[in-house]
Amino acid sequence: MGYSEIACQICGMSFNIGRIRTLTEPRSSGWDYSGYSTGGFIRRHSKSSRFCPPSSGCMVVVRGPVKAPECAIADDEEDDDYVHRPSAELDPYEYDSHHESEPENDTTDGDDDTRSCSSGASETYRAFVQSLASPAAHPEVMIPEHDAPEDEAMTYEHIAGGPACEWNRHSYVEGAFNGHAISVEEMRGCTTLQCFVPKDDDWESGSDDQEFETSGKFFLSGLSDHSPSRDMAWPSVYPSRHDCDQPCADNSFYDTKAAEEHAMPFHPTCLEVFKRASILRSGAVDYEGLINWWLIEAGDQFYKFPRDPAVNNEQWFQHVAGNEFVAANPCFGTKLESILAASDRTGDPGFAYDTPVFGALHSTSDDVFARLPRERCLMILDHLESRDIANLRLASRSFYHLPQSLFRSLTLREMPWLWEAWCTLGYSKWAYHMASELCRRIEQHDEVINIIHQAENILREEAYTVQDEGLHQAAIHALQQAAADEEDERDYPSRPAPLQAAKKTDWYRLRCELARNRTRLLGLRNRRRIWTDCEEILDRIARYRGEGTMTLGQMVDAREVAEAADRQRIEENRRWGNYCQVGRPGNYNYDDWA
Repeated sequence: MGYSEIACQICGMSFNIGRIRTLTEPRSSGWDYSGYSTGGFIRRHSKSSRFCPPSSGCMVVVRGPVKAPECAIADDEEDDDYVHRPSAELDPYEYDSHHESEPENDTTDGDDDTRSCSSGASETYRAFVQSLASPAAHPEVMIPEHDAPEDEAMTYEHIAGGPACEWNRHSYVEGAFNGHAISVEEMRGCTTLQCFVPKDDDWESGSDDQEFETSGKFFLSGLSDHSPSRDMAWPSVYPSRHDCDQPCADNSFYDTKAAEEHAMPFHPTCLEVFKRASILRSGAVDYEGLINWWLIEAGDQFYKFPRDPAVNNEQWFQHVAGNEFVAANPCFGTKLESILAASDRTGDPGFAYDTPVFGALHSTSDDVFARLPRERCLMILDHLESRDIANLRLASRSFYHLPQSLFRSLTLREMPWLWEAWCTLGYSKWAYHMASELCRRIEQHDEVINIIHQAENILREEAYTVQDEGLHQAAIHALQQAAADEEDERDYPSRPAPLQAAKKTDWYRLRCELARNRTRLLGLRNRRRIWTDCEEILDRIARYRGEGTMTLGQMVDAREVAEAADRQRIEENRRWGNYCQVGRPGNYNYDDWA
């Protein structure tokens, strides 16, 4: 099969998304397509010194082969104090890495003038790097990309100097989005994978299971920040839930015999989008319909699903400039949060739901709408779109005076994906975190809980030694309460929904700010894209149920789907063979070659 990427079943995006960090960012802000948690970085090979023009300002940093920790992203202790120093300062240079790299075997082709230094200079440079002091004590030294020696023994990290970085124009396999076009915060969670995993016969419910997990046939796995090629291994997830630490995550059933063991992969944030689209459609989250849709189309339909053109299903995901929004977090973002906060008028006693957005104008004598009661005019507006209302306001002064309630109605009708306007559902604990962070946080809480229990045991032993059961009871009770509080923090309860107050929100201002910042709100743009996909999924669920392919309350048989897909592929190959045997006359039509 060769290298092959798994994608989010809901939004269609690969989990193998990279990012090129900028000159002022720490190492943890850049990673390659292997994932955020692997410690991989954007390698500048010896042949790629002319990827970016000198005017781009791109730099390189020497990186060495140091193994990545099992459960960390990039544990750089100096990140908070990171300071960029130009190479002219000749400071000693950081030579550490959290990535285990393979030797570079590429050789440089072309004329001698393409080489930036002689082999003797390379030896001198290599000796200089190897003689540096401990890297932990020094900031990184960046070298202009075109000044760095093309030495196969050195591994460089490519750093984007600005928007003109052209890395992706020349790197098909090791692509990444330019950090100047999308921030680390906006890309948070784009490599995070979770799965719906089928239950086995001895499955038992746990204390943190949701109701649909307890009553249904599938449960949620832990999280993974790295999705390997499907021909290499299954993703490792954390925490291990119900003894599942490597779900068989895939979009299609390539192994018919193992079809019933497959798990549906998705971004936790994409599931949050589906939940809200489903609630708006039917009043409840249709987990069963979502999983059955995956099972039905896992035969051979995944790559035929209509997606935004920016979602390319190539062997390696193509990081095309201008398409950065597809990797943006659809649920969280400080830019959107600041706009929502600015439109909140809760503290303004003079603001009301029927507060007019514009001042009233006196109608002219020939304005036919001036004869209608105010209520009738508002009823007319309820059936019009924003553009029609704008045109109507130009034609009649009777519609110049508009209340906030109208703009809320328009928001609910035209922007259902802005669920902050209507949805009371809180975000799941899984949507907030990445696997590596979850691992560190749980380990830290477990360490504190163990210390508390040790202190409690010491006090109990002292009380037992002096035969005084009442000794230290107050302290023991306080320790027990502290342990319980720490457990609550560890378990990540769901958070309240970020719901706007209907009658205390300036809906007109909110809509204007969203329109004004449309190109900057990458996460909201991606949310709208995913919402469109979710609506198509819900349409297909309804169609499959109407056709009888899917039955409410029953799960689709994965083995039957896989076997049917196999039979279809065999038939397609047979008909294509018939067409080829007679010399491929005319355009191929599947129905003509039975």
